[in-house]
Amino acid sequence: MKRNMLILTVVFTGLLQACSEDESSMPAIADEEQAREAFLRIHTIWTATLQPVIEQGNDVTYTDEVIEGAGGGSVVVNGTFSQSRSSSASSTLNTSLTDVTLEFQQYTYEDLVLNGVLRFFDSYRYRYACSSSGCASSTHMFMSYASEGRDKIVNPPIAIEFEYNGRRYKDTILLDADKEYSTFTVKMTNSAGQEFWFNY
Repeated sequence: MKRNMLILTVVFTGLLQACSEDESSMPAIADEEQAREAFLRIHTIWTATLQPVIEQGNDVTYTDEVIEGAGGGSVVVNGTFSQSRSSSASSTLNTSLTDVTLEFQQYTYEDLVLNGVLRFFDSYRYRYACSSSGCASSTHMFMSYASEGRDKIVNPPIAIEFEYNGRRYKDTILLDADKEYSTFTVKMTNSAGQEFWFNY
């Protein structure tokens, strides 16, 4: 019995060491290509899973609202979403505004895992009006994903883990990404203090 226990202890210790080695051998984000991929995963999480749930109703205030991750973990939502539509015989005005802070807690989507806090901001305004001189329309859109909170204080780096080109990456990052209309300008800082700038 003692011998069996000793064998089990050795095997279990070996497994723990192997897991630890696997964990520590994961490379950090080291170039623009990997940074771009990390940003794409965060963007996909927002557009594919969180935005459709959060942007419902007309005027919603979120206070510690919990959304479960598709693959495990959760995210805690604080902030607001509002939208309005008005029209008359000669004009139309549609607006929406999302301003939420998301605290990811081992939130898992496909091969991506997030831990930490990010602020998501999304505004949209569409106006169409007619007068005696004719009709005109205008659209303005702005979106940002940022490590900076409402109080302009930078939140701690968010931990990210994902698979890319057959390797699993793990790092902590600061993110500052925004777009007006169509293209994101992204600044990502990794755990070594390297900054990666790119458009998406």
